[in-house]
Amino acid sequence: MMRLSRVAYIQLCNHFKQKCWLKDSRHATVEEKIAIFLHVISHNDRFTKVKNRFQHSTETVHRYFHEVLNGMMEFAKEVIVPISYDRNNHLSRKHKELLKIFPVSNRYRILYTSLIYLS
Repeated sequence: MMRLSRVAYIQLCNHFKQKCWLKDSRHATVEEKIAIFLHVISHNDRFTKVKNRFQHSTETVHRYFHEVLNGMMEFAKEVIVPISYDRNNHLSRKHKELLKIFPVSNRYRILYTSLIYLS
């Protein structure tokens, strides 16, 4: 449904909760808000289609979507960092923290670290 593994989805929800970018509301949890957001962007659905799936009004779906979008903008500030020119320290502290939260298999880690090293 969301084109994201269950483990990564739970880690993403927990990360947003820890950073206080999203909070549970009276009618929806953080998990549901992120599910609505991911459903809209992954399936390119209109809010009217999503409202039927999640049983919320169009206005509520719109509000939740934009709450998560604002959180994603903060998340992007953590993930997208300027390139470091120090070749000895090719992984920034933020990237090391994110690799702890979202582990990468060894095959991709080698590719990821070599790309950071080359840039």
